[in-house]
Amino acid sequence: MQEPIDPAMLSTSEWPAVLSLAERILDHIAVAVITTDLEGRITYVNRFAAELYLRNVDELMGSFSGDFVEGWVDQQVVAEISAALSSGATWSGDFRVRRGDGTTIMVRATDSPIYDHAGALAGVVSVAVDVTERRRAEQALLESWSRFADVAQTLQQSLLPPELPHVPGLEVAAHYRAAGDGTEVGGDFYDLFETAKDDWSLVIGDVQGKGARAAAITALARYTIRAAAMKNRKPSVILSVLNQAVLEQHPERHCTVAFARLRRTGGRLRLTVASGGHPLPLLVRGDQISSIGRTGLLVGAFEEFHVPDSTIDLAAGDTIVVYTDGVTEGRSGTELWGDRRLHDVLRSDADATARAVADRVAEAVVAFQGGMPADDLAIIVAKVLR
Repeated sequence: MQEPIDPAMLSTSEWPAVLSLAERILDHIAVAVITTDLEGRITYVNRFAAELYLRNVDELMGSFSGDFVEGWVDQQVVAEISAALSSGATWSGDFRVRRGDGTTIMVRATDSPIYDHAGALAGVVSVAVDVTERRRAEQALLESWSRFADVAQTLQQSLLPPELPHVPGLEVAAHYRAAGDGTEVGGDFYDLFETAKDDWSLVIGDVQGKGARAAAITALARYTIRAAAMKNRKPSVILSVLNQAVLEQHPERHCTVAFARLRRTGGRLRLTVASGGHPLPLLVRGDQISSIGRTGLLVGAFEEFHVPDSTIDLAAGDTIVVYTDGVTEGRSGTELWGDRRLHDVLRSDADATARAVADRVAEAVVAFQGGMPADDLAIIVAKVLR
């Protein structure tokens, strides 16, 4: 194998031949190559650079390279380039270049230092490629993604109540967070609505999957529950109606739903709960936390459907917390956030408002997952006023 030529070993008479050979080679490669001196004046241009910039070689030679960069670069970028080259490193960046016909293109340039025989910095060699189409494609993709995110957010908002209604004797708050960066419609949903005087329905659910199909089942679940709750009062019956609707319209999918009926009777608030495969609501009473009810079958999974009803009376200061499994099953590596952490947050301040509790739980779960939850999460907190 032939040893590479050491430029320092060449005689003065040999340099012209070597440079001529180098220029002929550079004129046959499909990238723009420009060299400049330390003042930024162009000392060499290969044929591809002249063709790319639609300027002749004579026009480019001796001119200041910054004259063709639209807007040029700010002083901070110039300083970064100088620092990199002075240390012997390369520097890469994108520039918008004005061509001879007045049009502009975006190029990706990589600048490297050139040294003289004494090892001193003598100039810069810049190798550039046209990235205009790539940048246009990236921008189009970004705009498309932005439109998609807007549609997803609008659709998601249409499946959740714009705001929770006022319930006399209760302070109520909800928190919803879609998985990931929030650009896909999630499967979690919640609702709170009045069915009669002093009679309210609270529902939370988690539909299998995400996207448009999940949204279709979410809409079916939400409106089926609302319609059924106007005719029936038992949560178990309402979930049975929903089970049949899901089986008939989306037999390949299922969901988990917890339904709670809140009614004022004899001056007290009474809560009746039924769970179709969903995490049970929690009762926070002082520093004691307990689950309400028993978990029944998944909604939409079986023709024979049964879920039990469970009823408790609430006292002033009691807090009811309903949530989806995106809360307790939030992961950091292989570790789940879990029930213990949830209970710790709920015990941290017994006098906190419903809004503070809902937000605190959601923030803790998201932080545990590094700010990017893998699953949707929804929380409703209802606190009995003293």
